[in-house]
Amino acid sequence: MMHFRNTSDCGPTMKRSITTLVSLWGILLLAGSYFVIGYELTPGESGSIVPNLPDHPVINDVDGLPTLLVFAHPKCPCTTATIRQLERLLAECGAGIATTVIFLQPADQPEDWSKTPLWDAATQIPSVKVQPDFDGQLARQLNVYTSGTAILFDQSGRSIFQGGITVSRGHEGDNFGADSILSFVQSGGALRRSTPVFGCSLFAHPPEIHTTRQSAESSERAAGDQL
Repeated sequence: MMHFRNTSDCGPTMKRSITTLVSLWGILLLAGSYFVIGYELTPGESGSIVPNLPDHPVINDVDGLPTLLVFAHPKCPCTTATIRQLERLLAECGAGIATTVIFLQPADQPEDWSKTPLWDAATQIPSVKVQPDFDGQLARQLNVYTSGTAILFDQSGRSIFQGGITVSRGHEGDNFGADSILSFVQSGGALRRSTPVFGCSLFAHPPEIHTTRQSAESSERAAGDQL
C-alpha cells in the first residue's frame, strides 16, 4: 500500500525557505547598489596642476579669451556626461571662452580609433575645436591621467582651475567644477581651484608621483562636495 505525505507539513518549511531566499536577494541587491554607488562616486587619478598654458598646435588659444581644455578617452562611457555637461556650460559662457576637446589617440591604433560617437558629440558643440592627442603626449605634458579632466587658463595663460565637470561617473548635474569655470568667465573668479574627476583612466598605469596633496584632499571630499 502506498503512503502519501501530508502536504500541509511542508508549509512552515517552504515559508522559511522563501523568507531565506528573499533575505538573500535583499542582501545581494543592497551589496550591488553599494558597489554601483561607490564606483560612481570614486574619482579617477588627478595629477599636479601645471601653472601655465603650453604652446601646442592642437590648442584653441584665442587672444583675449580664457582657454579651456577638456581631455577625453574616446571609448569612456563616463565621459558622455562630461561632453553633455560641457555643452550646457558653454551655452552659458557664450563667446567668452576658447575651448578644445582633446581625445586620446594611441600610437599603435589606426587614425579612426578616436573617431567614436563621443568624438562626434563633441564636434556638434558650437565653437569647440576637437583634436586628437597622439599617444597622449599633451595629456602627459599637463599631468592629465583621467578622461573628463578640464583645465582652465586665464587670458594670460595662467592656470585657474583643473578638475571634473560632472557630479559623479556618468551623471550630469550641478557641480563645483562647471560652476567654477562659469564663475571665472562671468566674474573673473573661480569658486574652486580643483575638483575630483570622474572618468576612465587615459593610461594603464598613471604615475603616482604626480598626485598632489590637493588632489588627494579633493578625492576625499568627492561625496560631500559633489552631492
